[in-house]
Amino acid sequence: MDLNVYLQLRNKALMLKPKVKESFVKQSLTEDVLKELWYKQELDRRNLLTTSGEKLVVLSPGEKHTLALPDFISAKIVVDGKHYEGDVEVHFKRSDWFKHKHSERYSNIILHVFYDYDTKREIKEVKFEVCLKGRLTVEDVQLYAKLTELDAEFSGSLCGEILMPKDYNYLEELIIAAAEARLLLKSEVFSRWINFDYTEEQTLYEEMAEVYGYVNNKDNFVKLARLVPIKKLKQVIKSLSGFKPLEVIESIYFGVAGFIDDAIIKQPANCYTDRLVNIWNIVKDKFKKRLSISQWRFYKTRPVNFPQRRIAAFSRTISNFVDFGLHKILKNFLNNFTEEEIIKHLVNIFYQPSDGFFARHCSFDSKQFPKEYPLFGEEKVAAIVVNVVLPYYFYHARKNKNETLKQKVISIYKKLKLVEKNTIVEKFVSSIIRYTEYRKYFLSHTMFVQGFLQLYRDFCEPIHGRCEDCYLVRILREKINKLDDELYQFKFIIL
Repeated sequence: MDLNVYLQLRNKALMLKPKVKESFVKQSLTEDVLKELWYKQELDRRNLLTTSGEKLVVLSPGEKHTLALPDFISAKIVVDGKHYEGDVEVHFKRSDWFKHKHSERYSNIILHVFYDYDTKREIKEVKFEVCLKGRLTVEDVQLYAKLTELDAEFSGSLCGEILMPKDYNYLEELIIAAAEARLLLKSEVFSRWINFDYTEEQTLYEEMAEVYGYVNNKDNFVKLARLVPIKKLKQVIKSLSGFKPLEVIESIYFGVAGFIDDAIIKQPANCYTDRLVNIWNIVKDKFKKRLSISQWRFYKTRPVNFPQRRIAAFSRTISNFVDFGLHKILKNFLNNFTEEEIIKHLVNIFYQPSDGFFARHCSFDSKQFPKEYPLFGEEKVAAIVVNVVLPYYFYHARKNKNETLKQKVISIYKKLKLVEKNTIVEKFVSSIIRYTEYRKYFLSHTMFVQGFLQLYRDFCEPIHGRCEDCYLVRILREKINKLDDELYQFKFIIL
């Protein structure tokens, strides 16, 4: 199946605008959850418009404000090509603006964000407004509501009843097209940010940081990357030529993250912590804005995935790029090596083995693990290659209108054997592939896993298990009936 054909099917499904999804979203959505979703930009930002119809691009959602003032300050947006900076207020209902009497106190609001458009009453104090209804997913809402992980019931899936092994060749074509569509959609993030004064390297840097933060702390890692821009980081490293780059990077990251503190480093002094503190004392005046320890999330996080270990891993990865630049090294791989060589280089540069203090610790004052653990394993390498590197390569190929490079990126995608486990995909595959001997094949290829995930996002998730409303079911029925008719006609001719 051609990529364009899949995109057409996807657009038709999106145009159906199933109402079922909204009812499930609304069950778990509160104003606090909506604020978290806004802050992390976990929403569909494609063709985002204000309530007045202007094109809206969010460069920065703003910083949280703990006082009884606007929810977010110093936000940056672009409306119809014009830049604005100011405060953002978030409500569940639009009418909450009046209920909370904001008209009397707030004067620098550039954007009012809400979910339920329940009143058309004019708000004179606000420049722009945006309604998020229809742009939130069940999964994200329930995740940030701290409910149990979405456990979609796939047991009665019509897809599984329709598809037989003879139909799996068509299913494979559909999945590959969906995987390519996912790559295309992810590549658009580079176009969006780079078009608004972000360099390619800083964009890559922030996208990588998000992966290192996992689900719980991806927003904090992006903030860390913004508080320590890659250009400034390189300048500081260059000015401290007497220290190893990795030591400088770790000191800056841990310092800006709020983890270098006498109250945190409680254990007896050692060479590692002494070096961190010494370097941080030299450079800390260059980084006035910092995160606080309270912003980091440890809830339902395994010790091996604590943010301190992720920061140590991220420091090692970035130390591989400081001499030549993230974008330059990655483009060099793409332009000068074979697909197999590129995969090998990417694994080597992103995989972080058990090394240093955090090989056996989850924090500065924790007890040692009984054994050493890699700082960044192969499964997460797969996540960063699929979610950052390949989309960047695809963006680069499209930007330069280089069809050869574009096909090379697709080839890397197909040959990549590293697979990131995904609970939703595993359940989705089990519902569609009723014959267990075929499931292992579909779950053992990175491109298939990504394709299934895109299918789920585009078709299954919006209708939340109501198969009778699913456009994918209609597609499969029509295609399979056509294949059966063709097979029948072929047999008739033979006879």
